[in-house]
Amino acid sequence: MKLKRILTRYYPPGLGLHYVCKDGRPKIRELDILELTSETSDVDAFVDLIASRERLLTPRWRQKLKPRVRALVKQLQRNYKAKYSLLRTVNSHVMPLTNTAFNKSGSRFVTGSYDSTCKVWDTETGEELRTLKGHSNVVYAVAFNKPYSDLIATGSFDKSTRVWSCSTGKLHHTFRAHAEEVVCVMFDPTGRHVCSGSMDWTAKLFDVETGRQVQTLDGHIAEVVGVQYSTDGALLVTASFDHTVRLWDPRAGHAVRTLEGHVGEISCASFDFAGGVVVSASIDKTCKTWDVASGRCLNTFKGRYVGRSVGRSVGLSRLIQPL
Repeated sequence: MKLKRILTRYYPPGLGLHYVCKDGRPKIRELDILELTSETSDVDAFVDLIASRERLLTPRWRQKLKPRVRALVKQLQRNYKAKYSLLRTVNSHVMPLTNTAFNKSGSRFVTGSYDSTCKVWDTETGEELRTLKGHSNVVYAVAFNKPYSDLIATGSFDKSTRVWSCSTGKLHHTFRAHAEEVVCVMFDPTGRHVCSGSMDWTAKLFDVETGRQVQTLDGHIAEVVGVQYSTDGALLVTASFDHTVRLWDPRAGHAVRTLEGHVGEISCASFDFAGGVVVSASIDKTCKTWDVASGRCLNTFKGRYVGRSVGRSVGLSRLIQPL
């Protein structure tokens, strides 16, 4: 294994070790460094401690890691009780927006729209960098391949999923595998695969490099409106209008377990960062947390307005910044 670069995560503090396996496959190892606090003063000793547990961190990489850890400490020392104000309003599309997504650094964001296009924007200046054209219907879902953020996936009511270059706008692949509208997309943590969920009751996985479909996740009995990978990519969660959430092994393509308990359509589901808990939201006006290992419901939170309906949109993109 050969380490290629180190990525940092502000909260909770952590590292992403981007390395290449012996067979040439790229991978990312997530490394939590929860011991790091705003009171950490001896960065050299802290880095030595991390390196003693991680063989990828050779002496050369230890030196590169130190300034990153110092930056993390400074970030933890910031006062997060900041107020926010409107930074700018971006008049983006000729028709209402559907969804937006930021890249890892926040320097770029994309917008999807009912006008069948996706636009890429510079966050700081509000400049429109490029327009991604090719879909023949609503662009409903958009996503970056974090942490690299050099590719964008779009899902459309034209039943296709497309993968584009963020820097040039070049179309790399068009996946036409669904029988109905595509309403959610997400890359896996390595950026090698993209998953799409559809109103045809399935989720599908595609290889970004080859353009081939690699899995069909079939088992829901209603629309799949949410997909998300766990941080390590070992599991995938799908949310469905059939009132259930399913956990999948994306490599094998089979369901690990079904989380049942909601009495209304599920609007979204997500892993916590550690991957041990899933939270789901439903139009039954509840959110539930679930233990991934056992499938047991841990808590139910009730409220008047919980959930998010497919099709809700707004006409403007608005950016806010801390005061």
